[in-house]
Amino acid sequence: MMSLHQEYGLILVIHSDKLVQEWLAGVLEQFGHTICLSDNVLDGLTSFAHERQQLIIVELGLMHDTPLVQFAHDTPEVPVITVSSEVSMDEVLEGLKNGVSGIAGFVADSSNVAS
Repeated sequence: MMSLHQEYGLILVIHSDKLVQEWLAGVLEQFGHTICLSDNVLDGLTSFAHERQQLIIVELGLMHDTPLVQFAHDTPEVPVITVSSEVSMDEVLEGLKNGVSGIAGFVADSSNVAS
């Protein structure tokens, strides 16, 4: 399995905030990973169909989107982790029920991302 320090990977980031996308991409690229960015689920899943990324990082609020929920259930071999800001525990639990592999231990939103 890919890790941040040992193996370079192809990662898909799906997030509606461009600043958060760019920040995540910058951090992950520092470790040598190749990043594909999408601001919506349908474009992200289209990218996955062509590129077969090894990991998907998605905005937690998008885990209610039916195609992404279906993808997470149909493709358990591809880890899906989330990033979010200001979400309730109910949203976290719903995301986990919908197939999230894990929830990132940091908050990502444009207010704490340097431009």
